[in-house]
Amino acid sequence: MVMVTDNRVSLGTIGSEMRIFKPIGRRLARLRRGEEGQAMVEAAIVLPLMTFIVVGTIQLLQIQQAKVLTEYAAYQATRTGIVHNGDRKPMLNAALVAVLPSLGATDSLAGKRDPFRNRRRPGLLQTWVRAKALLALTGLAQCGVASLHGWLNGFGLPIPNFTPRAGLVNIEITNPRPADLPQRELDFDCIDGLCQGVPAAEARRINRLAIRLRYNYWMRIPFAANLIHDAWIATVFGQKYENRLSPVHNERELQVAPPRNLTIQENVEFAVLRFLADRGYHFIPLETTYAMQMQSNLYRYHLARACP
Repeated sequence: MVMVTDNRVSLGTIGSEMRIFKPIGRRLARLRRGEEGQAMVEAAIVLPLMTFIVVGTIQLLQIQQAKVLTEYAAYQATRTGIVHNGDRKPMLNAALVAVLPSLGATDSLAGKRDPFRNRRRPGLLQTWVRAKALLALTGLAQCGVASLHGWLNGFGLPIPNFTPRAGLVNIEITNPRPADLPQRELDFDCIDGLCQGVPAAEARRINRLAIRLRYNYWMRIPFAANLIHDAWIATVFGQKYENRLSPVHNERELQVAPPRNLTIQENVEFAVLRFLADRGYHFIPLETTYAMQMQSNLYRYHLARACP
């Protein structure tokens, strides 16, 4: 062993210290690898949960946006109805324009290039054409069922309504009803006395157009749309839909709560929603109401028609 004095380091001392620190270094390396493995396990647990929270929040915000647009659509549809004699066709068009931002891009007229996907993004015209086509197709199907229901009721049998509100946008006029109108046309500006045999106060009530608007909003974010749709089905219809968070689904548990007595119309709507959801199209109905005083005479045949 060589010893060096005069403030010089001993080589033997260095060798002994190195023998001491080597096991400590190996332990630190093992500890570091263990911490990396623990971090990977924690990330595998936390990341899916955080991803679901993020995408779920985005989907809920989009539903809230669609709800606001639905309320605006009800206002626009009612405003159109009071000046077009309660005609459903222009009312549906006005409502469709109001909800258009939730159906596609509307920030340009004919579309523009998307820098993130390196392709052209649709614009207002393309979104309107697709929405109008979808409204027409769903409207034809719904009107066909409504016509069938009216034809069956024509035999004098009290058949409950089974027409599903499956159109993209549905408008139901809740006030007035066809039976409320007198035989002659009722003036919208009747303010006193009698109007076609109807007292002025009653005439003002009849001339108040009230609608219930239903917008079937299409949720498009994967996974989040599935869970939100299942939760909505369970809450509204009292039915246990397939729970994708559970690895084992007990088919005998068909209900999450005692369901209320559903009407024939609601049972048909539930079947339609499940049929679409099984094929990856998750719709959630958003409903709102609005009322406004008429500014034109309300035509009886507009109230009596089941289809626009």
